Amino acid sequence: MAEARPPVAMVMTTGFEIYQQQLVHGVRQVLAPRGLVLVVNTKNFHGSGLTPSVEHLIRTVSPYGVLMTPCLQADQEKELVSLLEEMEIPTVTIAVRTPGRSYVHGDDLSGMRALMAHLLDECGVRRPAHARGVPHQPDAVIREQVFREELAARGIPVDEDLIFDGEFWHEETYRELRALLNRRRDIDAVVAASDVSALGALKALTDEGLRVPDDVLVTGFDNSPTTLCWPALTTVNPEQPAQGRMAAERLLAEIDGAPPGEEVLVPSRLVVRGSTRRLPPGDPEQVTEVISLAQDAQDQLASRDALWGLAYVLSHCSSPADVADALAEGTLSRLGISRCFLAIFTRVPQFVGTRL
Repeated sequence: MAEARPPVAMVMTTGFEIYQQQLVHGVRQVLAPRGLVLVVNTKNFHGSGLTPSVEHLIRTVSPYGVLMTPCLQADQEKELVSLLEEMEIPTVTIAVRTPGRSYVHGDDLSGMRALMAHLLDECGVRRPAHARGVPHQPDAVIREQVFREELAARGIPVDEDLIFDGEFWHEETYRELRALLNRRRDIDAVVAASDVSALGALKALTDEGLRVPDDVLVTGFDNSPTTLCWPALTTVNPEQPAQGRMAAERLLAEIDGAPPGEEVLVPSRLVVRGSTRRLPPGDPEQVTEVISLAQDAQDQLASRDALWGLAYVLSHCSSPADVADALAEGTLSRLGISRCFLAIFTRVPQFVGTRL
């Protein structure tokens, strides 16, 4: 008698950076007791739209529910939503509003307002630059909107030359900010749409001979635990694990008969650190920040070492069996992955799914 297949829930992400990891951490707390939680990377490396392997996986697994985060491309997002509707799979979205679907998101509006009030009212900023995120994503739209509104509310003109594309990414922010600083250097703050983008800003400012926070203040958004920098980054904590938990709970409620379409707002909070304030040497708060950063650095280096080790082993694999042996060597446990599987399809590109 064939063994019954365990129930599977899917989390559709673009990559598996710290943002997605934090969401999945919350999702697992709710959905893992019910069966498998499969994280699927929807990123299309070779073109636009949904990749055949992702579509094939969804149709083959036929999950009991899906949690969906923003895609990098609007057309990919549209295709994914259409597929899930066609298959009548209960779906809750995180940080992306879709008609007829329940929608969970952090309170970017109040978080960004608190951040701007800190800069404009407490720090006296008057010429801030803004590294905006991916243009079509709601988070990026709201954060730029609030940036503009808070300046206007205080009678400070919005200088369009100081608004540039950061794409939520350090390299893009670094390149664009260096170009801006080559044109002019009269900025007193960089408001980045994400912590990763803020890292690029910090590097660009340092390479241009500017000091943070003495010459220019820098802020991020997301409160990423692996955002290692000095000074420590002022940011907004959108409580991503809580977003994951609430999205998973909403999904289960709809599976049990609750109507879709509810909006769930998760409170955000401002976290002020050294990138927007000056502390005297030896200040106890500064010492605490240094100790915390050192611990975060150790944890991140351990994870990177595990990733590099896994990449090295996989680079010597020449068959699916070799890959399976490499994945079974124990490196994955150091990355917080308890079990994974390798799936190979004919007529479509290969993909690797991870059970978490």
